[in-house]
Amino acid sequence: MFRLILYLLILYIIWKLVEPYFKKVFDSKSEVRGNQDQKMMDINPDDIEDADFKEIDDSKS
Repeated sequence: MFRLILYLLILYIIWKLVEPYFKKVFDSKSEVRGNQDQKMMDINPDDIEDADFKEIDDSKS
């Protein structure tokens, strides 16, 4: 049982030392290419309405 824990600890330490190198090698630097499919939305500020909020009376609950 002690050997198993020791082996797992050694493997963990080795993985922590090697992990940054694996991340650099397998890090995908994907680049998005192509045209934008959606048109930009033209929002008129006059069409935007504010919401009316009511105060909640805490003494009633």
